[in-house]
Amino acid sequence: MSSYMAANGRGNPSTAAAEREYGDSTALKTVGFSGHNSVTELTLKYVEELCGKREGFEDSVGRLLTDAAQSCNLIYGIKEALEWGNDFNWPAKVLVRDTKLAESVQYNLELMVQQHHQQRSMSRLSAERIARIVPSSDPDYSRILDLADGMRVFIANTFMSNNEPPPLRKLYVQVACAVNKILLDSWSEGLVFIVPLHVAKQHFHLHYSPVHWTTKVGKKCGRNLFDSSDDSRGPCLNSEDARVMLENYYGPIEHPTITDVAIMINKRITEVQSSNNSTDHSSKLILWKADLKGAFTLLNFRPEHVKYLACLLTDDLVLIYHTGLFGWTGTPYAFQVITRIVKRLLRKAINEYIEMYVDDIIGICFDFEFQNIKEKVTQICEGLLGPNAIAIDKWDSGRQLDVLGWHINLDNMRVSIARRNFLKVVCGFFDMSLLDMITVHELERLASWSSRYTTILRHAAPLSSILYNEFRGYRNRNVSIKPSSLCRSAIILWRCLLCLLEFDPLSYSRALNSFSYHSPSYQIGFDASLTGIGVGITCLALGQLVTVTSFSFPFNLESDSKYQNTVEFIAVVTGIWLLYKRGIKDCTIELKGDSQTALKWGETERFKGILNLGSVITFILLGTRCNIWVSSSIHVAGEDNTFYDQLSRGATIDSLGLNDIPIINLQDDPSFIKLIELCNPRIDYVEQENSFILLWKQIWKLIH
Repeated sequence: MSSYMAANGRGNPSTAAAEREYGDSTALKTVGFSGHNSVTELTLKYVEELCGKREGFEDSVGRLLTDAAQSCNLIYGIKEALEWGNDFNWPAKVLVRDTKLAESVQYNLELMVQQHHQQRSMSRLSAERIARIVPSSDPDYSRILDLADGMRVFIANTFMSNNEPPPLRKLYVQVACAVNKILLDSWSEGLVFIVPLHVAKQHFHLHYSPVHWTTKVGKKCGRNLFDSSDDSRGPCLNSEDARVMLENYYGPIEHPTITDVAIMINKRITEVQSSNNSTDHSSKLILWKADLKGAFTLLNFRPEHVKYLACLLTDDLVLIYHTGLFGWTGTPYAFQVITRIVKRLLRKAINEYIEMYVDDIIGICFDFEFQNIKEKVTQICEGLLGPNAIAIDKWDSGRQLDVLGWHINLDNMRVSIARRNFLKVVCGFFDMSLLDMITVHELERLASWSSRYTTILRHAAPLSSILYNEFRGYRNRNVSIKPSSLCRSAIILWRCLLCLLEFDPLSYSRALNSFSYHSPSYQIGFDASLTGIGVGITCLALGQLVTVTSFSFPFNLESDSKYQNTVEFIAVVTGIWLLYKRGIKDCTIELKGDSQTALKWGETERFKGILNLGSVITFILLGTRCNIWVSSSIHVAGEDNTFYDQLSRGATIDSLGLNDIPIINLQDDPSFIKLIELCNPRIDYVEQENSFILLWKQIWKLIH
């Protein structure tokens, strides 16, 4: 829970007007949410102004904020960690087991690791298991054989082992009872060595990294970290040189996204629906997921490299990792080899409709196939990685499933944010006073969420660049800054959209089939000058231009080239407006023009800058209103785009010799003229209080 929520503090409004606009406190004051404070009332007010009064909306917001506050209470802190640690002390056996093993091999750490790994080899990844499970033709076969002997620790040329532990961090010392209790579990499972400090200093030459601790949602104990990025006392393990060597050796890390998973699902559904059987069996399809237990700990380190993986604990003890850990930059690269191979093995044994994200396995199948799939997944994963490699308690399946932080629903064919993640985002956007200073770290978090979740909540796409722009240039993440009016407005709009997603998920979540590529139905050809635009619509099925238009801007940009990208995008917006006015919806389109920036903005819906705010909001709200997506784009050289260029500079259709093409006269469309006036890139939305929300509301009402 944040310090603000914990203190239930109030903001310090500079003016009564600001307090009325932004509220004087956060919305998540108490777990027992009852009534609405000014922040909540403000959110309800703006949503009502945008969408009209909706029956049940206020109650929906109340329940949402109650759930969010309760979820925030699951973010435990130091107090809960200490309670969980319960004055833990190391049992006497910890001081004996590994010291005796070291004595038995004359304190040869490398031999100590070899013997321990040999004793456990029957239940771990090994050359014998690989030979039985993995075909020698697999592209990663040599890599996984190498991993059977352990992960390699690559180090930069400038690296030197410190051979002296850094001072214990204050936070670790404070919660040592919890951290040590966690580490005892790893020791009991034979994943780490623990020896007295005097033994380590006298007999081993080690590199030490600090132990750290952080909170973990739902876990009172939090989680420990091996901070191999710490360079406060010389070179660290996690250098860029080492990362490059690791990538070259183990291959790149390529994680599937929600788009990849959605495309996989859509492909399977389409295959079932298009089968020769006259009955649609797609309603029998379910999603399933499994998890590799322990993930990185399933791999060993090479005995000769364990010397780099030590850390000092309290009570003058030294912990030495010899199996996979979290915090070293190389573990994800090495484990990616396992991920790639397991995915190929599962796809060959089961079907192609399987994705894998590190240790998470995701698939789609008929409900009657699931039990057989569970058996095959377990057989392959445990056959390769050892018994109990599959987490039995992590199996899950159904028509609705949380996957990679997203919620996929096969019944309504929508994708939304997984509930736990959703509540976390609600907490983040509501648990702050916009009248107070905000740290750069907090703004980074909001911007990161905005960038990620606009994948689903398309309406919010214009807000990400605003949040990122707010802290551009700051290097100190702990510094507090006064948010601009534009930033405050973006946060308010995020609050509104999150509440709308909760109340009306069918309208604000994303259709599953929108992730897959669909051949465009129409092409928007365009060009723009600083005085106007030229746009044409081509029906691709007919292969002909069906309408064209030109329009002179009702504002003067004074030949300033910094506005060029924005006016090009206004031309794109105009093309979508033409489709909207013709009643065209539920389709994908292709863009064709000479502005690479405008093409990229339209195709990716990732925008930069603030000069384009009006056109970006219009593009997104039109797109969501009509369910129109840009599926592809064609870049043409400027000299090959003369038709639209001449239109944008005032040429008439008659002068261009195209009299038979229907012409749309937008100069007679008052709604369009007002829309273009709102897209004027010279309007300052940064410091004019509340002007950005007013802009959003005006565009929303023109379109709806």
